[in-house]
Amino acid sequence: MPLALLIILTISRVHQYFGFLNKVRPALLLFLWAGGLFFASAREGATQNWREKPARLMLYLGGAAVVSTVFGISPGGSASFIMNTYWKVLALALMVAAAIRNDDDLWTLIWSYVIAIGVLSWMTLTVFHMESGANGFSRLGDGYTYDANDIGLVCLTGLPLCFVTFRTSKKIGKIASLGVVALACIAIARTGSRGAFLGIIAEAGALLVFGSGISISKRVAIAVIGAAALAIAAPPGYLKQMGTIADPTQDYNWTSRTGRKQVALRGFGYLKRNPITGIGVMNFPRAEGTLSDAAQNFELGNGSGVKWSAAHNTFLEAVVEMGLIGGIVFVSLIGVGMGCGREIRRIRLKGSSGTAPTPLIVSFGAYMPIAFIGFAVSSFFLSFAYMDPVYILAALTAGGLGLVRRKMKVVPQTGPRPNRHRAVTVRPHEPR
Repeated sequence: MPLALLIILTISRVHQYFGFLNKVRPALLLFLWAGGLFFASAREGATQNWREKPARLMLYLGGAAVVSTVFGISPGGSASFIMNTYWKVLALALMVAAAIRNDDDLWTLIWSYVIAIGVLSWMTLTVFHMESGANGFSRLGDGYTYDANDIGLVCLTGLPLCFVTFRTSKKIGKIASLGVVALACIAIARTGSRGAFLGIIAEAGALLVFGSGISISKRVAIAVIGAAALAIAAPPGYLKQMGTIADPTQDYNWTSRTGRKQVALRGFGYLKRNPITGIGVMNFPRAEGTLSDAAQNFELGNGSGVKWSAAHNTFLEAVVEMGLIGGIVFVSLIGVGMGCGREIRRIRLKGSSGTAPTPLIVSFGAYMPIAFIGFAVSSFFLSFAYMDPVYILAALTAGGLGLVRRKMKVVPQTGPRPNRHRAVTVRPHEPR
């Protein structure tokens, strides 16, 4: 229960709107409550899910972050971020993974993520305000610690989980799941995020192709309902703004010195300073403000002000700041999430218990990969390498894989794979 509530607060950030809640620091209290329960439990059994590849990759990312701090351009800045923020992200994810012992645990934590998306989407309608931009285009303004683009990505990651709860809940749960789908699509439209627009197209395509267990007609109906909600809620100028995706060379992100193209090119230049361990977590903006050509010209008195820009690309952020080591681990984490459905099927075929998979496991294997696909597409335009959503998704994946493995009585492979072609001599048992 504390983890479920903590996921709702962490993803929706709803407590930051209510001042009286913010004063009592509910996220910290829930974190301590969950941590106390974890240490009071039989930790050997609770940490079984940590043997799964998503959990191990998250631990490796923590190690890569620490190593990048030692060899980065600002060890103090990176260390401060790890001690104040990043360790909490990893600790929450690992506790979520450890808490999944049965179907009910997995179902409850998935529902908490869906509820969080519903709350965040509702706040885009009732709390956050629309702002008018250039060419008559209106979009959502910043929402506390999320900006409009961030909100679009966060809502996007929860859409596939709504289909898990829809297929595994009774009538009220099904209605609530569809309601969150509609709210999330409306919220994504109001953000005006082109990255989220591309992400929802990717998720819709993945749903139509990989949505096993649902008839083609129902898949098309779900896609049509989402598209209708998106179109109805679209603010003025939305379609025109999305149309600029077809001509990227005319966009400021292509032509401007502070656009994403030039930021990425400079990022690869920073990576050359230390390609193995990177420039240190959260040091990309510092590199922009101290190492870029604009920064050097400013120091010489020959240039204008310098923008300490973020990477605006999750994968670029991970690779440049944690080096090739951390970048490969991060990409592997996304890849494992995309392939979790195939891994579940492999475990089922390898299992010896003869236990049939539950509807929850079947739905989980079908839709969790779609969440990672949406994240991969949309996060290509945002800096999300150290934020909670992908780590919580990875934790749910680790818990789901561990749950299936225990039901099928399959031991996880954590070491090197045996050589299948090696001749093996079997000796008869010799009594002592």
